[in-house]
Amino acid sequence: MPPPPRSRPSASAARGRPSTVPIYQPLENPLNSTAQQHLANLKRLHHLNSVDKHLKDANQLLADCVFEANKILADRERDVEKRRAKADRDGVERDAQEQAELEQRQKAVRKLNKDIDTRTRKTIDEQYAVEYMRQSLEDAARIAGNAPDIPISQAASFDPTMPDAPSQPETGPPPSGIFKRGVQAKMDGWQQMALQTRYAQHPDYVSFKKHSHDGAHGDDVPMQPASRWFGPARGSPAPGTTRAHAADDSDDDIIIARETISTKCPLSLRELEDPVMNKHCRHVFEKAYIMEMVARSEIDCPTTGCNKKISKASLHVDQALLKKIKRIQQSRQATQNAEDDSDEDDRPADGRNANMSILLDDASGDDDFDTLIEDAGNFRAPKVEQQSSRPPAGSRATQVVNLGEDDDESGEEDETMEN
Repeated sequence: MPPPPRSRPSASAARGRPSTVPIYQPLENPLNSTAQQHLANLKRLHHLNSVDKHLKDANQLLADCVFEANKILADRERDVEKRRAKADRDGVERDAQEQAELEQRQKAVRKLNKDIDTRTRKTIDEQYAVEYMRQSLEDAARIAGNAPDIPISQAASFDPTMPDAPSQPETGPPPSGIFKRGVQAKMDGWQQMALQTRYAQHPDYVSFKKHSHDGAHGDDVPMQPASRWFGPARGSPAPGTTRAHAADDSDDDIIIARETISTKCPLSLRELEDPVMNKHCRHVFEKAYIMEMVARSEIDCPTTGCNKKISKASLHVDQALLKKIKRIQQSRQATQNAEDDSDEDDRPADGRNANMSILLDDASGDDDFDTLIEDAGNFRAPKVEQQSSRPPAGSRATQVVNLGEDDDESGEEDETMEN
């Protein structure tokens, strides 16, 4: 015998029971056509433009600050070094207190540079946040403009617990939710980008790096390329190397700062006199040696571990590197003279430092190197009489040669070796 059919509760009984469905709360201010128009007009207001201007002004002040701090320290270092050199010549003891004060200033300025770097990047983050606010505001206005109008009477009378209640169109998230989620999503994506992508090409960060460099070095030292602002320090290269080799590195800039530059030719193992660079791998060779090797056809780069090709057309003179090699050789000669206690000794380097390369890094010893650079500014390397364009193959003596005055180096850069 089939069970008796169950009776359904009446509508009145259903209304009398406590409902687990939350009470519907209609929008207090549903977006009608007028409200949608007002939302669209928000992006035309200039409030965000003033915020953007304040952020740019802040970054300019930070750049000016780091320039002044670095310049004052550089001037102080030069003055102290002059007094130290004079004390050494006169045979008197150096001022230990002055040196201690200088080291304290150097420590404070390094910390200031780090803090300003961080603040500059944070300000750039805020600039992008402002831009993302603009974009998210436009998105919210566009989505709200495409949503149907909901009459206030319909929204107020709608009760989702009533079985016979008319259905209400789905409106989606409110404009404020669209705006907030849009800004957050864009900022999350921004924060996940690499530092190199986020800052290296931003005009404000480039300005900060230039101000920092110019204050510390002026025009004496080329500025570190942007491709190395956030990269790890590289190891010491083999002779002829002017850059580190990363598998994904396609940068064509010469690594001047925070990089080791060898001043020896990997073919002759002698000091470079007339260096040329292969544009494909950035390795440097003595012109006479490498031109003889590529006279008939292109060859594989003779540097160990390099698989790039070298031809006459790929060899060129890089004036920036030429000047850098000259400064390194001059500073090495200045060190030699200082060790010999002879300021007038113009002997060429005797080879004791032949296997040493100059590490341009912010690690220990950078202050001493900066001091040598200042002394090298007034030092002229001895001229070595050149008998032929190619050094004798049997000679092992390493010589520091004069690469010419700066005026002679102002000729055409990146000259292709066609002849």
